Amino acid sequence: MGIHEVGGAEGRAVIHWNAISRYPAVLLVLLSCSGAQEPVGLQQDVEELSELRVRLERAESGGDLEALADIYAAEVLFQTPETALVAGSDAVLALWGVLLSNATLTATFSSAELLVHGDSATDRGTVVHLVKPREEGATSTDTLHYLLAYHRSASGLWKLRSELYSRDPEPELRIPELLPPSGPYRIGTLDLLYLDSARAEILTADPGDFRAVSAQVWYPARPADGSFPTKYRSSEATRAVAGFLGWPIFVNSVFALVNTYSVEGAVPDLSEAPYPLIVYHHGYSGHTGVHLALIEELASHGFVVASVAHGYESAFLQGPDGELVSFSPENPAYVGRLEEAHGDRQEALKDAIIGAESVEEQARAYRNLLDASPRHQESTRMWAADGSFIVDRLAELSDREGVLAGMIDDERVGVIGHSLGGAAAGQSAATDSRVLAAVDMDGFMFGDLLGQPTDAALMLLSARRPGMGVGGSALTVFRDRSEGPAYLLVIDGFEHATFTDLPLFTSMWPGEGGGSDGARALEIQREYVKEFFGRYLQGTDAPLLDGPSSRYPEVSITSRNHP
Repeated sequence: MGIHEVGGAEGRAVIHWNAISRYPAVLLVLLSCSGAQEPVGLQQDVEELSELRVRLERAESGGDLEALADIYAAEVLFQTPETALVAGSDAVLALWGVLLSNATLTATFSSAELLVHGDSATDRGTVVHLVKPREEGATSTDTLHYLLAYHRSASGLWKLRSELYSRDPEPELRIPELLPPSGPYRIGTLDLLYLDSARAEILTADPGDFRAVSAQVWYPARPADGSFPTKYRSSEATRAVAGFLGWPIFVNSVFALVNTYSVEGAVPDLSEAPYPLIVYHHGYSGHTGVHLALIEELASHGFVVASVAHGYESAFLQGPDGELVSFSPENPAYVGRLEEAHGDRQEALKDAIIGAESVEEQARAYRNLLDASPRHQESTRMWAADGSFIVDRLAELSDREGVLAGMIDDERVGVIGHSLGGAAAGQSAATDSRVLAAVDMDGFMFGDLLGQPTDAALMLLSARRPGMGVGGSALTVFRDRSEGPAYLLVIDGFEHATFTDLPLFTSMWPGEGGGSDGARALEIQREYVKEFFGRYLQGTDAPLLDGPSSRYPEVSITSRNHP
């Protein structure tokens, strides 16, 4: 409907659609400039694209995934008001498989405009979706605005590159963004993969298997004009995570489109080197890139950060060539740890820790939990050993030629982790004398810290939950038994997964939170953790550690041995 001009060096086409016809016909084509597309060729493109839309309508209405696969480009994008952006034909088809297993769909497209420019085209209009549940439930009708984008493939066939639906007349891609780092340094990154021949791998039945550990490292870097940032997660890594966790491949497929603020192999900034080193441990079943909003913030403020992946308990390991080593979720050792985590006795003891009315009662419940969780004890000690191993390797790299030459001060080491990774951070503080500061983000403190207090500085972060007892946290006992400075932060409105990048990405799913609240959740973590490591690894001021802050009233902070 209307007259639309598409211009360029190759010519100009003005197309006027018949508003009456469901499949618009070209009424007027005006061409100018030498080398312009012939009217016959343009009309043929319009006819082919209109037919492609008809095929799309039939395929979606008939639940014909094979026909959809023939229509989609390999890199197709798909988005509705109820779903996050899904990237890649395999992921989109998997989503359609789930949707059509629950309901039948009748789609009726009405095109308002079709713009053709060379090998690209867009089609806008409205679509009526008639959705009938396969089991119980009433049939529903929904009218949406759509935007279809096409590209002509090398074979000359038109393929659908994006399929967007919205209640807004102008559908837009919802690609999430990380929070920009606030520090003075640019950020470089690289991947490392090692085999520790001094440690046998205990999570497989192979007696000749040695412990494999990888780390992604972020470091202060110099500006690099013309360099492109890395993606939040590659398509291969997203597949590895989905396979390890048993998720459909369309979940988080959009991460392959999300830019970070890090440049692979960027030239390091040696102006203030060597820098303190921070080791990051993800939660159980996680991967090295789950908390980039925090990691990049720390690197931008003069820390080298190494996020460690643990063989058979992380979703994957990644080497410097980008090759992934993925793991089976059916590994008996891994399954056994998951079963132990959710055992009836373990859950009851965790409840006892949370609801304890005194530090002594909480300590007793912890001792019982540790006795009942031999696999978690083993993993916590192993993860801490993985972290110490990576510190050793990075110290070696800092002492010889290479990207990290002269960059790392291994006498100023901090460790931070989420969930079981938080327990690994506490274990490192108890067992590695190089660790001067450690942060546990909402993790039950497995390991040896309960009976082996440390004089390293501790920061203990907890989400406030109903039924919390002493100190409002499952970590109060570790504040009170610390021999060094210890800070207990209990945060309103947080959940366990808030201590990752998830608050930023929930905005992809309408009605699931995120947005500005998600940004604030990450801001709170970044500010408190940055000031904590700044004080104890860099010697900088940390006013947020002095007590309650009017900037962050949702944070309750108490301390022991605060200087």
